[in-house]
Amino acid sequence: MTSNLISKNLYDRDFNLWVLETINQLKKGDFKTVDIDHLVEELEGLSRRDKRELKSRLRVLIAHLLKRRYVSNSDYYRGWDLTIREQRRELENLLQQSPSLKSYFLDIFSEVCQEALIECQDSYLYTQFPNECPFTADIDSILSEIFWEEEIPKNSQNQDLFEEIEIAEGVTTKLNANSAQTKALKRITSPINNDEWIVVDEVGQEIDMDTVKEKFKQRGYKSKISDPQTSTTGK
Repeated sequence: MTSNLISKNLYDRDFNLWVLETINQLKKGDFKTVDIDHLVEELEGLSRRDKRELKSRLRVLIAHLLKRRYVSNSDYYRGWDLTIREQRRELENLLQQSPSLKSYFLDIFSEVCQEALIECQDSYLYTQFPNECPFTADIDSILSEIFWEEEIPKNSQNQDLFEEIEIAEGVTTKLNANSAQTKALKRITSPINNDEWIVVDEVGQEIDMDTVKEKFKQRGYKSKISDPQTSTTGK
């Protein structure tokens, strides 16, 4: 039995060992014993795998861009935004590792875009989607552009962006709702459903929670502020 035939049999019996043996043969320049047929098959499989991943991630990305742009349901916006960022990041990594896939990206874009549009239309029957995909085959645009209008607070004036609540007996402060999604959060036990907010002063400057608690103690108030890990009212 020749060495080449042994390698072919090894491919079927122990794939990992076949890979290690093939690497060793290539390093030594022992090309006569290399299982060429299976080696070519595996290399072609690597290329197909990357293309499948790119196509799959692109479809997910476009579907979520469509949902984020046309579906009016703010309860899902954060989850969709996270998915969009993840798919964009992974697609960027894939294209950085294999720049030649950019041409494949452009070749399949129209097809994938239409598939994602049909998927969204089927999933959201009462949402008015366009008949044709609204996005163009521009890699930089698809991987970075915001295609939807940012949510505008119902009360657009600055003073309305703050809600004044009582956080200790006889003491009130103003809470900035908009900053709660973008900064490290502190929890306040308050009448507003134990939502997470950040204590700020009247100009929107975040107040250190420990400092606030200490001031309450100095003034003889019973603090209603709790630590992030607990939701019980401070005594």
